[in-house]
Amino acid sequence: MRYSSLEVPNAVITPVSFKEVYEALPDVKTKPLAVAFGKNIEGKVLWAELNEFPHLLVAGTTGSGKSVFTHQIISTLIMRNSPENLKLVLIDPKKVELTTYKEIPHLMCPVISKPKDGKTALVRLAKLMDERYELFESVDGIRSIKDYNEYAEENKLEKLPYIVCVIDEYADLVDNCKDVSQPVVSLVQKART
Repeated sequence: MRYSSLEVPNAVITPVSFKEVYEALPDVKTKPLAVAFGKNIEGKVLWAELNEFPHLLVAGTTGSGKSVFTHQIISTLIMRNSPENLKLVLIDPKKVELTTYKEIPHLMCPVISKPKDGKTALVRLAKLMDERYELFESVDGIRSIKDYNEYAEENKLEKLPYIVCVIDEYADLVDNCKDVSQPVVSLVQKART
């Protein structure tokens, strides 16, 4: 790397509204999993597609905005995708943050609050991921859900929804269910489609 940089905080904090960053996202038809990360120092909205990276770790000190950011991501995904296009698996061992979403139609299963149930859900997600890879392999040239759904539409087959798993307080999940890391490792290594 030839360059390094130092980011200096602004002297005055500038609020960034959800509406502002949400409206700056690209067209949902071409980028259904686009989510905003905020603004850069030039004031431009930073965004990326969740399916372009295998996992996202949100970390920071108490009061730094981790929960606000997580809720922004979930809300963005819900607003931009129908329940047929997107399924969510929400794991919340502390029963505090994600129970807000217990009534939404996008849930693949009820919000999970027991660590043992969280592990079971992650094992099932890893198995489902492997089944999807086998399905893609059975159709030449298919490498992603987007490609498969285009193929399914052309051939009058059922489309596959995107599946997003959100784990609040992963450390608490690991503390209460020691062997939960194996399905997580499997998912983060291969779940890129």
